[in-house]
Amino acid sequence: MEGLKEGFGNLDKHVRNLRSFGQQVIVAFNRFASDTDEEVEAIRRHCEEKLEVGFAVNNAFAKGGEGAVDLANLVVDTIENKPSEPLTFTYEESDCVERKIEKVACNLYGASVVTYSLHSRKVIKLIEQMGISHYPVCIAKTQYSFSADPKIYGAVNNFEFHIKDIVVNEYCSREILRYSDMINRKDVSNYSVAELIEFLIHSDEEICFSDYATKFINRMASEGHERNAKNYRLAVNHLERYLGTTRVMFTHLSSSVLTRWINSLSLTNRAKEMYPTCLRQIFKRALIELNDEERGIVRIKYNPWLKVSIPKSDSTVQRAISAEACREFFNRPLPETKMISSLPELGRDVALLSLCLGGINTVDIFELKKENYKDGIIGYKRAKTKHSRKDEAYIEMRVEPFIQATFDKYLSDENDEYLFKFHKRYSNPDSFNANVNIGIRKICADMGMKKEDYYCYYTFRHTWATIAQNDCDANLYEVAFGMNHSHGLNITRGYVKIDFTPAWELNAKVIDFIFFSSKKSKQGKARDFETPADKMFRITKKMMIYGRAYFKGDVIGEITDIGFSNVDQVIDRLVELLPKDIPTGCMVQFRLMNCDSKKEVVYERSKGKGFM
Repeated sequence: MEGLKEGFGNLDKHVRNLRSFGQQVIVAFNRFASDTDEEVEAIRRHCEEKLEVGFAVNNAFAKGGEGAVDLANLVVDTIENKPSEPLTFTYEESDCVERKIEKVACNLYGASVVTYSLHSRKVIKLIEQMGISHYPVCIAKTQYSFSADPKIYGAVNNFEFHIKDIVVNEYCSREILRYSDMINRKDVSNYSVAELIEFLIHSDEEICFSDYATKFINRMASEGHERNAKNYRLAVNHLERYLGTTRVMFTHLSSSVLTRWINSLSLTNRAKEMYPTCLRQIFKRALIELNDEERGIVRIKYNPWLKVSIPKSDSTVQRAISAEACREFFNRPLPETKMISSLPELGRDVALLSLCLGGINTVDIFELKKENYKDGIIGYKRAKTKHSRKDEAYIEMRVEPFIQATFDKYLSDENDEYLFKFHKRYSNPDSFNANVNIGIRKICADMGMKKEDYYCYYTFRHTWATIAQNDCDANLYEVAFGMNHSHGLNITRGYVKIDFTPAWELNAKVIDFIFFSSKKSKQGKARDFETPADKMFRITKKMMIYGRAYFKGDVIGEITDIGFSNVDQVIDRLVELLPKDIPTGCMVQFRLMNCDSKKEVVYERSKGKGFM
């Protein structure tokens, strides 16, 4: 009986261990012929009173099914009335191998310290390098004791648990065999240990396309290709929305999936070509960076783009408007607003700058520095194409007298590095462009136009090109040169200092046709425009002055006379000749020529501010 009671410690520890998993416990006593009723009853009392667990005698060996009825009833009753808690584990899957062993040895067996042989530590290090430390551990020790010593009986605690060897089980053995096969099929004799591990671990690893694309795009932006990076990001975001996940894997991108995604873009004008092209470029770079065929490292198994057709974007809709429409737009009184900074005024003025500076883009206007403007000429590199052209898309354009006042209106403070003060109000070129377009649309709405017919900033860039060719007799080469398009002479431009005078002259012709004639577009030639004079247009009473006032391209006042001491006197005389029905806020252009020197200058005044 005393020996029986000494064994209760073992029973207690087993019950405690099972409970640590969150499980309900019962004790089944397998009775032998030598067991006495007194012994059985002692165990029953210990289980029910001290351990508070169910107890039942199992006598199925002697009596068959009848001998297991009590145990079966206990099992059913426990399940129904005392169900187990959710299963909890001794260790986390993410624990390292040593931590897993220590939690089992200390929490279940009762050890106070775990020690390792030198060999076992080497094996643990190899397991970690192979990336298989997340697998479970199984500890093999003596069955006769909670310790590793078969001679130590009972519920022993606070002992040293020594790990002699670590053996990888059958599942891991299969992984090792697979790795061995990979090594046998590849010459790895020149690999370093790090390279070999990289080869074994990552050859079959699934790679996240979204993560790689993010790194690709961030790298593109850091190299100065911010606008391209923006388009690439839009393409990736659209694909992720289509697939319903922000973790798109390379394995998800089959040719059939990509084809269906491209088909979903069919109703777009540009995205159906731009988005797939962006993704294909990312994929192409990934194949180069992540695969190493020479060393047998093929992390991306196939290229689905070989079977995918990318459609062409729709031809750019010619958004150009006629000279007559331009005159109507720029001579329209601005809509009233309560804002200190009028968006319609901003839209009109920036559109005018674009139209009269060879179709310059908003991003280039926004980014102009003071160093880009000298002696009435702006010289800049076009942001859209400067990274893709050998000449860095450099162009110089002369500021014509017609827009000098508008140009000066937005010049920044003396200490500002930027030429214009748009940076004070707008955080980036995109914000600036958006507000310019809002202002343009407000004018269009005030003119009673349909929404689908509203102009945008690019309207005026297209208009410059169209009028230059159709109405100013420029050929396509001259138009391309004036707009700073690439036109097949990039290599030559790398050897020759370019004379931009032809672009200036063509720009002057476009301005002349729109604002100093009433001719309809595509009809007749624009009149010649003399080279602008210096800013100082000097007048004396002895000089003969020829002055003209223009509204919407028509001459509405004209004088030829002497006796003027300054420009204002000439303008005042012309104002007297103007019709009274010109709406308040409309702009009138005054073109003055010194008949003696043949020098010419242009001024612009608005009714209500510049004249009454």
